[in-house]
Amino acid sequence: MPPMPPPLPAGATVNPIADVIRFQRAGHPDAAEALLRTMLSIDGSNEEAWLRLGGMALGDGRNRLAARCFARVMLFAPDRAQAMHNLAEALRMTGRKAQATIAFTRALRLRPAYPKALAAFGLMMMDTGNGRAARHLAARALILDPAFATGWRNLATMLQPMNQPDTVARLLRRAVLSTPDSPSLRAAYGVALCEVKETRRALDALRQAVALAPGLAQAVNHLAFGLMHDGDLEGALRTTGRGRRIDPMAAEADAQDSLTWMMKGEFARGAAAIRRALILDPGNSGILVNVALLLHARNEGKESIRWNKRALRLDPDSTVARFNLSMTLLQRGDFARGWALYEARWSMWGAGYPRYAPAWDGGPLNGRSILLTAEQGHGDTLHFVRYATLLAERGGRVFLHVQPLLKRLLANTPGVTAVFGMDEEPPACDLCAPLLSLPRLVGTRLDSIPDAMPYLRASEGDRPSWRERLAGERRLKVGLVWAGEPRKGDLKANSVDRRRSLTLDALAPLAAIPNIAFHSLQIGEAGAQAKAPPPGMEVIDWTGHIRDFADTAAFIDELDLVVTVDTSVCHLAGGLGKPVWVLSRFDACWRWLGHREDSPWYPTMRLFYQEEPGAWDAPIARLATALAKLVSGGDGSGPAARRTTDRAPDPAGAFRGDPLGAGLQAAVAAHRSGRLTEAAAGYRRALTADPARGDALHLLGLTNLVGGDQAAAERWIDRGVSVEPGRATFRNSLGECRRSADRLEAAVLCFQQAVALDPAYAEPWVNLAKLSVATGRPGDGDRQARRAVHLSPLLPDAWRTLGHAALERGEAGLAERAGRRGLALLPTDGEALGHAARLAGQRGDRELAERLLGRVLRLDPEAAHAWREQADLTLKSGAHAKALPMLQRALALAPDFPEALNNLGGALLGLRRQEEAGRHYRPGHPTPSGAIPTPGTTLAAPCRSGVTRPWLWTITGVRWRCPRRIPWPMPTWAKPSAPRRRGCRISGWRRRCAAAP
Repeated sequence: MPPMPPPLPAGATVNPIADVIRFQRAGHPDAAEALLRTMLSIDGSNEEAWLRLGGMALGDGRNRLAARCFARVMLFAPDRAQAMHNLAEALRMTGRKAQATIAFTRALRLRPAYPKALAAFGLMMMDTGNGRAARHLAARALILDPAFATGWRNLATMLQPMNQPDTVARLLRRAVLSTPDSPSLRAAYGVALCEVKETRRALDALRQAVALAPGLAQAVNHLAFGLMHDGDLEGALRTTGRGRRIDPMAAEADAQDSLTWMMKGEFARGAAAIRRALILDPGNSGILVNVALLLHARNEGKESIRWNKRALRLDPDSTVARFNLSMTLLQRGDFARGWALYEARWSMWGAGYPRYAPAWDGGPLNGRSILLTAEQGHGDTLHFVRYATLLAERGGRVFLHVQPLLKRLLANTPGVTAVFGMDEEPPACDLCAPLLSLPRLVGTRLDSIPDAMPYLRASEGDRPSWRERLAGERRLKVGLVWAGEPRKGDLKANSVDRRRSLTLDALAPLAAIPNIAFHSLQIGEAGAQAKAPPPGMEVIDWTGHIRDFADTAAFIDELDLVVTVDTSVCHLAGGLGKPVWVLSRFDACWRWLGHREDSPWYPTMRLFYQEEPGAWDAPIARLATALAKLVSGGDGSGPAARRTTDRAPDPAGAFRGDPLGAGLQAAVAAHRSGRLTEAAAGYRRALTADPARGDALHLLGLTNLVGGDQAAAERWIDRGVSVEPGRATFRNSLGECRRSADRLEAAVLCFQQAVALDPAYAEPWVNLAKLSVATGRPGDGDRQARRAVHLSPLLPDAWRTLGHAALERGEAGLAERAGRRGLALLPTDGEALGHAARLAGQRGDRELAERLLGRVLRLDPEAAHAWREQADLTLKSGAHAKALPMLQRALALAPDFPEALNNLGGALLGLRRQEEAGRHYRPGHPTPSGAIPTPGTTLAAPCRSGVTRPWLWTITGVRWRCPRRIPWPMPTWAKPSAPRRRGCRISGWRRRCAAAP
């Protein structure tokens, strides 16, 4: 007797297939599947039961079961195209693509006009990397059935890697029109509209998707994505909360939250959200990319690289992962790998590689024309346009295609043939390259960044009007930019702008600093804040006269310093070679190399970073302190200090190893403000209470050194050393005293002792370097100055001394770079400005030399050497009469100035006033015979050591020396024109005379 069949599920009728359909529609898939299994246990050859069971398994993701079911159907009915197509789909889903290809081919052989099979086969071909064949199959499906919504969606998916977002959006629109009640299609369409920045339409589509399926978590999370693109970050967070309530296990909601928190600059909350997403879906490459992005923003570059690589192992075609990895590598200075991966930006949404001409591959140009095209923002163009000059030097005829507001400024770029705005048709050229691809094409590395400054130039026609507007201003002229340009249509750029920008009120701490004239450089809506500055701050607003970047460049050329947030103005000022201080957000731009305070891209730049995201108070306070020191001379840089020849150490250095005692607070404050008598009285009172107080002994010595009483200074500081022999600052100051008294060997010993006590103390290394250079040992001076720069890269004196040593060694390029670094830190350093002017004069750039000397004289009208140097340049042009009053002014300030007497004699000879010339030559050069020398000859005079050394009667290349008025302590080295330097080695003098113009 045959076995009894198993019982049918409750509710089954005599028509089992109809019952299966009824159970499925009623939402009872388990009952439907149980009925199908019962039917197959009764009749294992039931094709329809196998087909439906396979369909249910495929829909649930049980792909292996589905493949077995469809294979069984093909055994019984090998000519059923639908079953063969379903088998192919199941095989594709299980990763058996070779067998799937055979199944798809057989299905289409059975039914050539089969849109569903064509579309699915196309998707599989796309997965195997055959995009062209995939698109052909999808197009065939849509020709057969133009209302086939899945076909339109599949074709859109195939076009996504081809960087055609507009086409993708149009295709998804066709899909939505074909099936208007599909929430998933409307959600996909809304996301596509976000990518093409049609945010209003995107939100309409996404809200319709949610209305069609309020319980579909994917649609709700897509709506959150759209709200984030619209800038409604709070709304995005509320919406993902709703999606999380619908499906707590959906990682997309937490991944979306992490992006939103990052856009708000709240990286700790972003990290918590991405951790939750990672727990829910650890194999999602997009989530791994978000982890890497967050780590990059937190300046954890090493970890960011690791997570990006993990994402690429899961999805090797991820352009977002490659692009983000490039950002982190560039931030860490790994330019070799970073620039190559940075090309991934062309595969990102909306970025099209310029096709005006064949792409340049970095090969020889050989006179061919090349069009360089701008991309991204104004700052990016200003940053990388430096490569235009480099390509011109390599033999190319360079044309620029840039933003219209930059056209007039960049027309002055050296080596550029012509400039066209992006609103104009570019010229026909042999080759083409985008500006930000040039570092890769020329092989730029961290140590080969083109840093020749300035590479941007203001128009000569624009300068006079700005010079006239700012004429007569004796205060330090500081330009301010406190906000970037909001780009509301660009999600990423707009979120960055919110994090980098602040208000003018936030700069209120700068208002307390005297002797500064603040000038607004702020353009746009934020510029209106200049009309209502913080209490106590006056902001002069000339921005109504600014039409484009050429006007801004001419304006900046007349300023002493630019203080700005990280926007295009920092690149403009840096490219002009002007001192620029940048307030940078916590998640700093990659080009600043991970919170470095200097920039190899711009030698005159100094950066002040947020210590915590969104916290501007600390960097503004640091900037205010630096600015106050710059103005007052607290760091040896102010108006008082600029008039000094030999500066004593900063009293703040006295407390390196010992906190400031309360009893000395008032005395030190008086010392800092230049009230030396009051300071000395305070130190004496402290010593009355405690005669063994080392700090008071040291500081009292410094007041005497600044006041010119070297003997008393040495006595007090020597007592301080005997009380506290382990204080390196005391030894350094004692060395300064002995150097000022021309006891060089004793001074060297003191500086060496200071270094031995504290090897990380930069100032004695600087002083040793100065003495080494002054005594004819520039090689030793170079090594010592480099050590000082390494220990204290923000010490202007270290860079200045390194420049002097480099010049003595014949390394003019290094001397210029070091001088620029020093000026970036201390824009009002008269000595460094004079040094830069001299270098400019030596290479024939008379205009720049005159501008630099003009800055010196604006800072200190009593700088005798500046008047002499300016007369020097004037004499070279043959204008003897014009040089005469300049030399007379120099001699009025410093009557025993031999070089000025020398040049005055030369000027008088040029005016044929020989008798007067003789009177000036004789005191300037005490020759044995007292005769007037013939122009071009060299006089000799015996020195104390008995060695005869040459004195050049014409314009000599002496180092910068200001009149001897020393109200603030800061060490520099003795100058060769000073009488006590007559003991320098003859070889050193010969080199200096040979270098004279």
